[in-house]
Amino acid sequence: IVGPGTGLGVGSLVWQGARPTAVPGEGGHLRLTPHSAEEVAYFEALIALWPEVQMGDALAVEAEAILSGTGIPNWYRAIAAARGEAAHLEGAAAIFAAAKAGEDTSACRAVALMTRYLGGVAGDLGLVLGARGGVFITGGVAQQNPWMLDEAFLAAFNAGGRHSKWRAALPLGLCNDPDFGLMGARNCLFVQHDRPLPD
Repeated sequence: IVGPGTGLGVGSLVWQGARPTAVPGEGGHLRLTPHSAEEVAYFEALIALWPEVQMGDALAVEAEAILSGTGIPNWYRAIAAARGEAAHLEGAAAIFAAAKAGEDTSACRAVALMTRYLGGVAGDLGLVLGARGGVFITGGVAQQNPWMLDEAFLAAFNAGGRHSKWRAALPLGLCNDPDFGLMGARNCLFVQHDRPLPD
């Protein structure tokens, strides 16, 4: 499961014998790099604006710097600065609303790139973990903006070179339950005490 919200949460559920086991992780700190010459300037501006998210000396940032509600305002400002545009919007909600309405070119670009990066990260993680049971997107950003999980997101999810068909075969879904984390904690408690899971 990949959850862009305040940060970028990543975890997995694997079977250990007959028992499900939750495997937490820090997927929000995966490395993102530019995918095109255009994006180089955006990454340079983001690193100048928020240097602590740079990974090493390379032109790379931790995924959470772009794929989260906390990161998207900085990403938007970096794109606006690189394009020589004013960044009038404040906060993730305003940026997503403007992008959805097509009202701010930097917001549109920021969200479009976020969508593509999110799809790529989700597909990469699905491949790494062999997630034949499915890859699920959740978190406040995705739940409040399901429109962004569009064809570009799906294309990025499936873009796996020699493993594109393998990735395309992975079940992919959006989890809209706002209490997903609490349900998981409850289920973990029941499993640890060998009690049947409630319906």
